[in-house]
This record gives sequence, C-alpha cells and structure tokens, in this order.
Amino acid sequence: MPVLRAILIWGALVMVAGVPVAVAATSPLLAWRDPVYIAAGFAGVVAMVLLLLQPLLAGGYLPGLSATRERRVHGWIGGTLVAAVVLHVAGLWVTSRPM
Repeated sequence: MPVLRAILIWGALVMVAGVPVAVAATSPLLAWRDPVYIAAGFAGVVAMVLLLLQPLLAGGYLPGLSATRERRVHGWIGGTLVAAVVLHVAGLWVTSRPM
C-alpha cells in the first residue's frame, strides 16, 4: 500500500505541475507575441509550479525522499524559483510599452 500511495502522490504532483504548463503552451494568445514575452510568461508559470513544491518539500510530504535530499532539493528549487521570478519580471519589463 505505501508504494501505491507514493505513486499516486507523485502522479498527482506531475499532473498539477504539468497541466498549467500544457495549457499555457497551447494558448492561442501566444500567436502574435514576441519570443521574449512568451519566455517571460512561461517563467511565471514555472515559478507558480515551483511555489507549490516548496512547502511540500519543507514539510516532508513527498514520499521517497530522505530529509537530507529534501533539504537539498528545497534549496535548488528555491534558487530556481528566484531565477524564474527575475526572468519573468525582467522579460515582461522589456516587452512593456514605454510611457
């Protein structure tokens, strides 16, 4: 039973993380956007997905990871989250209209 539970938890996490990225990738609103704008938008979507992972890792809710590995992954995802937010804000600032 614990193996099935772990598979279900990881499967649900992959779905929750993958569906927003897939929906954003298939948006018809991307047709006339610049590549910088698209990359910045995807960085925002990735940042939101990473925000979901942080408390799950900090609380130890993901099965199959040791405490040491959870702390290491938490740190790496935190750094990636900061980079994604910076890319998101910088990319949208570059593509915004001047006042």
